[in-house]
Amino acid sequence: KGEEDPEFIEYPSISGPVPDMIRSTMNFFRTTILKEKVIKVPGQSESLRIWNYPEAALEEAVANSLYHREYQTREPVEVRIYPDSLVIINYGGHDRSLKMESFKKGIIRPRRYRNRRLGDFLKELDLTEGKATGIPTIRKAIKRNGSPNPEFETDEDRSYFMILFHTHEQFKTESKQSGGTEVVQSGGTKVVQSDDTTALTDRQEQIVKLLRENPNLSVRKLASILGLNSSAVQKHLNTLKEKKLIQRIGGTRGYWKIKN
Repeated sequence: KGEEDPEFIEYPSISGPVPDMIRSTMNFFRTTILKEKVIKVPGQSESLRIWNYPEAALEEAVANSLYHREYQTREPVEVRIYPDSLVIINYGGHDRSLKMESFKKGIIRPRRYRNRRLGDFLKELDLTEGKATGIPTIRKAIKRNGSPNPEFETDEDRSYFMILFHTHEQFKTESKQSGGTEVVQSGGTKVVQSDDTTALTDRQEQIVKLLRENPNLSVRKLASILGLNSSAVQKHLNTLKEKKLIQRIGGTRGYWKIKN
């Protein structure tokens, strides 16, 4: 309920190998934190899809926080979730050769890595690129989603590094209910948001696309391709089946039928 409120919920710590911690944290975000709105714009065929926080930006920030953490300091990476923001903190700030102005501009040129060997592993697992593209990737995802710019913070001793994400303005806006739709004021333009039960998340659209290309994909293979655990993939598949967009034919040795 905010920093001044004494009441808060503390979720269980996430531990294990670094790649597993990245994936587990993102699964937690997807199932607990991330929300999507589908806004139908009058006179426009395609709906506007926005998220309270862009998933790609959070994933990059989580990976970076564990990549650049000071592991000799016995302080875990922290994730703090407030009503209108999400904060990720890792202890052990960035190298002094990098100025805060670079983060604000999204241009990172000097590269000195605290955990280069770890970075090589994460690059091989496609969890990072290792080319100083983390901050530009975050800013690009933020811009594409129409979210407020993130804030970066450290201290003179570079003892920590914090990135603060602001929730999208549409998730702060008070809306008027009207016959199953919401009339949302956005920048002076009236748009109609519908509770569209057939709306899919980016991840679900990705699963449908993969199944169109290869209807024989198993849950385990989908999980491997998407970098998720099998239970998370199964939840998405269950949702797609509930929306009657996919159908399993033939059990374990069967295939997926995609409905148009």
